[in-house]
Amino acid sequence: MALYVYALDQACFPYEGTPLRGDQSVYFIHCPPVRRVKIGTTHNIGRRLKSLQRDMYALELVLWGVIDGGHFVENLIHQKFAEYRIAGEWFSDEIEDDVRELIRLDQEFFGDA
Repeated sequence: MALYVYALDQACFPYEGTPLRGDQSVYFIHCPPVRRVKIGTTHNIGRRLKSLQRDMYALELVLWGVIDGGHFVENLIHQKFAEYRIAGEWFSDEIEDDVRELIRLDQEFFGDA
């Protein structure tokens, strides 16, 4: 819950008028062999997952989920998990519980809206 409230608080001030939802999704893709999770944005999660799988060769990738939002929401999440950043958009999978709660809350609050 704290993560979701953080994102909404940051989104309201001083960024009033910045759209939180749109045609992009923020995705969370886990790579179990290296215990990392990628947090990024895409217009097409299926295409993005295939692209990442191709780039990662034989490493297993698991889609934890997606939430609505573009780069603004993605950047808020990156800031929240900054201490767990490994490189670029890759983070330690120690954030799993918070990410799963964020996905659950997004689904509960927005559903299929």
